[in-house]
Amino acid sequence: MDEFMRLPRLARMDFLRAMCCLVAAAFVASAAAQTTRVVGPAGLPQIRDALALSQPGDTVLVQSGTYAHFELTVPVTVRAIQPGTVDVAYDPAIAGPGCLNTSLCAAFQGPTRLLPPAGTTAHLVGLRFVPNTVPAVAGIIVRHRVLVTSGRVVFDQCELRATGISSLIVQNATTHLLGCVVEGIGPFDLTHGCVLQSSSMTAVSTSFVGGAALSAGFQPGVGIVLTQSRLHASAISSRGGDHAFGGVGGAALSCDGASQFDVSDSAFIAGLGGSACPLTGLGVASSRAARSQVGQGPICAVPLAANVTGVSRPAPIVVGLPFSVAATTGPLDPVAYFAALQLGTAVVANVRERVSLELGSVFLVGVLTADSTGSSVATWNVPSDPQLVGLQLWVQALSGTAPPFSLSPPVGSILR
Repeated sequence: MDEFMRLPRLARMDFLRAMCCLVAAAFVASAAAQTTRVVGPAGLPQIRDALALSQPGDTVLVQSGTYAHFELTVPVTVRAIQPGTVDVAYDPAIAGPGCLNTSLCAAFQGPTRLLPPAGTTAHLVGLRFVPNTVPAVAGIIVRHRVLVTSGRVVFDQCELRATGISSLIVQNATTHLLGCVVEGIGPFDLTHGCVLQSSSMTAVSTSFVGGAALSAGFQPGVGIVLTQSRLHASAISSRGGDHAFGGVGGAALSCDGASQFDVSDSAFIAGLGGSACPLTGLGVASSRAARSQVGQGPICAVPLAANVTGVSRPAPIVVGLPFSVAATTGPLDPVAYFAALQLGTAVVANVRERVSLELGSVFLVGVLTADSTGSSVATWNVPSDPQLVGLQLWVQALSGTAPPFSLSPPVGSILR
């Protein structure tokens, strides 16, 4: 990195332009034949109908409207043509045989299930997973939520909300969230925003909210619950649920002793009621945070202060338009930007956080110096090539002046 920064500015710019061209060429070379299916008035009636026909790498484009919950078992992209106009809700009309008249069924029915095979990635873009508001089974509201149980799932500009149950549950899987909202809605007991069990998550510019408790007999939800799991996040907010009857408010994040988080530029706020700690659990003291708002009391655990590299994506990647990545670190620190065509998971020596890029396709695409406030913005022009639509680009920023260096969460996603 030091040798690169000693090069004349013109030589550095020529190098970066060459690297951008190399990445663009790699995009085109990696393009594979895929099928695009449309769901809505101009195509198939349901998302599940398109998934039944899909092969790995296919794309499902969804027109505005409300669609039934679904099960995804193949690594495909499901994208709203207009983000924020596609709702996914539980539909009792497609419940299993004998399910329509039993309350026991209501306890187990309802999830949108996402289980791409291990080692593969599914992308969901611009979808809203909404709670059911009318009784669907035996007079009981079926609790629609999202359940991820294998592989890797990317949520980009998605909204996930559930009533009476945790909105996003991740078990033995990996998730990446970009620009999302994850909210548990009370009044029932412990309605969390997100629950990770033996899983890992990266999150950027995403908000998590625990459900409120509207009765003295219930406990409010937690924004994020980590059980034997890892969280790597930047520019997120997490808030515990309120307690309407004076009990203790919910924590923003709960982290057991087998879990760990690395966060930057984020806010953690306990719910109203009592003297709740924003961060709770044995894993808090061994986790790391930088430039983050963490309210604390005299007996509240706090994470370690550390230089955790932050990152944000001002706008999604669009073919033919500039794409920017904004990083935050220490003042005047060098920042190296690495890109890859796929997500992955790896541990690299002298880097504190896990690499979330596929190492076999990593490119160095820029080295800059942060300004006096610790900010750095890198911008690249995405070529106007229609072959790039539907492909992936991911970027992570590495910063620091001495090992161990700090690596940001990944930003990027599907090119549009």
